[in-house]
Amino acid sequence: MNVLAVESRDVRGMLELLIEQLDGRLGGNPWFRLWMEHTGRYVDLGEADRVLAAGLDLPRVTTTAGALLFCAQTYASLVLDAISRCSGVEGANNRVSLFDWYRLCHPEEYERSVERLSALLLSQNGDLRELNDLDFSALLGAVFQQIFPPSLRHLLGEYYTPEWLIDDACGLLDFESLPTNLVLLDPAAGSGGFALRLLRRLREKRTFANATVILSDVSPIAVRFAELNLAFFNKSAKESGEAPAKSKVVLADTICDSVSEEPTLFDATSAKLRFLGSSFSEAIESDEFERAIDTCGFVSDEERSAFAILFRDFLSGQFFFKRSVSANLICGNPPWISWDGVIPEYRRTLARQWADSSLITNKGWRAKVAAGKHDLSTLFVHRSAERHAAPNAVMVFALPISVFQGRHSAAGFRLFRAGPIRRYAVTTILDLAKSDVFTDALNRAALGVFRVDQEPTYPIPYGRLTGQPLVDCRQYEWGTARPIDATAEGSPIVLAEDHEEGLFESIAPSEYRARGGVNTGGANAILWVECLGRDGKHVRIVNSGKSKGTSIRRIEGVVESECVAPLLVGRDIRRWRATPSRHILFLYDKADPKKAIPQSRASEKYPLAINYLSQFEEDLRSRKEYHRWGGQGPFYEVYRIGPYTFADVKVVWQHTGYRGRMNVAVISHAGGHVVVPDQKVILLPFADEDEAHYVCAYLASSIVEKVLAKYLGLDASTHILDYIALRRFDPNNSLHRRLSELSKKAHAMALEGADLSALEREVDSTANQLFFGVAKVAA
Repeated sequence: MNVLAVESRDVRGMLELLIEQLDGRLGGNPWFRLWMEHTGRYVDLGEADRVLAAGLDLPRVTTTAGALLFCAQTYASLVLDAISRCSGVEGANNRVSLFDWYRLCHPEEYERSVERLSALLLSQNGDLRELNDLDFSALLGAVFQQIFPPSLRHLLGEYYTPEWLIDDACGLLDFESLPTNLVLLDPAAGSGGFALRLLRRLREKRTFANATVILSDVSPIAVRFAELNLAFFNKSAKESGEAPAKSKVVLADTICDSVSEEPTLFDATSAKLRFLGSSFSEAIESDEFERAIDTCGFVSDEERSAFAILFRDFLSGQFFFKRSVSANLICGNPPWISWDGVIPEYRRTLARQWADSSLITNKGWRAKVAAGKHDLSTLFVHRSAERHAAPNAVMVFALPISVFQGRHSAAGFRLFRAGPIRRYAVTTILDLAKSDVFTDALNRAALGVFRVDQEPTYPIPYGRLTGQPLVDCRQYEWGTARPIDATAEGSPIVLAEDHEEGLFESIAPSEYRARGGVNTGGANAILWVECLGRDGKHVRIVNSGKSKGTSIRRIEGVVESECVAPLLVGRDIRRWRATPSRHILFLYDKADPKKAIPQSRASEKYPLAINYLSQFEEDLRSRKEYHRWGGQGPFYEVYRIGPYTFADVKVVWQHTGYRGRMNVAVISHAGGHVVVPDQKVILLPFADEDEAHYVCAYLASSIVEKVLAKYLGLDASTHILDYIALRRFDPNNSLHRRLSELSKKAHAMALEGADLSALEREVDSTANQLFFGVAKVAA
């Protein structure tokens, strides 16, 4: 284990001392109070403490939410002070930080801690003064990764961008088009490594008369890392005869203005911020400022003076991005957090800006379901183009590949509209999805280069990384990319080979609409049941008790058999075969399929089931999904349900875990009961078995695989029908009939475990003829 990691035994005692010192003054520590008020806007402090404590095995932790994280970040700040001392930049940045409480209030303990850490650093890394700026930046990134455990970094969305990725980003830029007076901004800077390495690589290619670097982050400890990184960068520049970069490191939110009385997007004209019990506008009033300072208890005049400097600087930073910084080059690796992963308080603060932007294109039920899937990183790109960019600025961001190729959640992003007037365009994409770019993260990555004030035009260069990246050797396959459907704004941007013109010409919407399976709204542990035995019209059941992230008491009981339906989950589906493996407690009537049976009627018809469910009523009513949909229905209601759920015949496929060809099958009622597909199953409802088998065979074909390979990640959702040109079944079309026959035969052979390769080749050939229109109708 690394000697600097908070889990290290050598460090744990230091962290325990910080906790003890903080506990002694917890209620009256203005540094912690201001840190908590700021950081709590973005982070679930209680959850962060729990995640951190789980890996520390401390004998005790403070009960105040955020205190453990604050101490861990204070420790990280001590490490940075030691690095600063060992690298010869001590004193280069005298800016007061939120973590200086320890230096000011416990100077002797502070000095001993920094000396001890300095010794550890020297023993592990040698003389830091001999490093160049690139190696120093890489060291800081490694230190950040080493100090905080992966579980905490995952919660906070903090990942270090590898050096090779930044180098490849630089290789995508037309550096000659950049102005000699360069303004470089990273709106989510972290340690500042992305921007500074990019600037170093640019300086190797050409000379800039002036370079201004602006680094911003909402994390106070990230800002400390960035300040030290920038100080060493400028030290190295001076030593090599270069002009140091003008710089500004800001603790600020670059995507969300303060609450405003004005209804316009991203406006902060009337912004007011509340900290330390007082409200502040951009013009900080002295009386209000002093009143806030006076509410804090200080141990010395020196501490009061330092905190006043910090607080004024802190408030100024909160308003810094109210106006454009006119950056010519904007770069970074913004947080990859889905909208439903943002803490509720910040989500509400962002809601108006998000909803009013062009990033949201879904309407009605789809907006409710898909809203949580939007990635916060797209708002950084959108906001950078809308607010922070100079005319014709260049932007380069590390982003999830899904923002370029996801079907619905990123469709608004791909409109490339920044506000009501300004446009921007993606000019190059590097697809890194098949490589492990970030340690401890499973996200499929990409690099996107954008030009502000330019209309999108296609095709664009598209590079795909082959194999795993090596520091000195990476191979890209280059081609061009275009929207998969040129007639639809916001459609996925995909690789287009020279020989695929016919494929793109044949892409069209299908004449069917797919549906999602039933969503229990987080109640799988209750409504998913195991059948222990049947007795006529009754069945003994026990609830599963467990689902992802949930554990609940298991209770046995007897209910009416009509209330228990076979449940088909995603893993039950294979090619040409689907067999339900579970059951679900399901109080719905085919005559009124969209609503659960009212409790008054259910109590009369199914009293045993209602009595059983009543034992979980509080849990069922507390579901977020229950309240999202009004919280007025029966407490046992489920979601994404309709007439299609009760169809006699269904074509079903796995929603998640897509790996190429579709796992798709036809399923009908089992033992007289409707088969209920789970939310991880996508379905098409049918009354006619011949039609269902025709659709099943088409979806199982290689041409569908080829179209989906253009943009699909791991989720084969309802949108897969959008581009595969699946036509309505025509019993007079011989190709339709043949696909239906082949599917029926494939299902029978799959049950026997027979070899299906020859049959599937005929499926592929027949579906190809339909897709490319070789034979539209044959008698």
